[in-house]
Amino acid sequence: MPPDLGQGASQAFEDAAALTRHLTGAEPVDVAQRLLCYDAERRPRANGIMRAASRQSRLTSQTGAAAWVRDMLFRAVPSRLAVRQLAALWRA
Repeated sequence: MPPDLGQGASQAFEDAAALTRHLTGAEPVDVAQRLLCYDAERRPRANGIMRAASRQSRLTSQTGAAAWVRDMLFRAVPSRLAVRQLAALWRA
């Protein structure tokens, strides 16, 4: 998980909560199936956050003229839109 969105530890906490939900009361014979269910639940969100963090990393690591253009474009984005996009990351 790239650190650019500060989500690594948050995703670990979400994983721990999901694992607890899926494994509580499981018999040894049930563990493999429950882990598959956990994976199916968590993978889409975790992969989405990881892709967003990777995009953010590529965007913020630009230098020179590319960084100047990036900064100009960011200044042109209405703050309401920027806040809405960031808030979407934390929706469950």
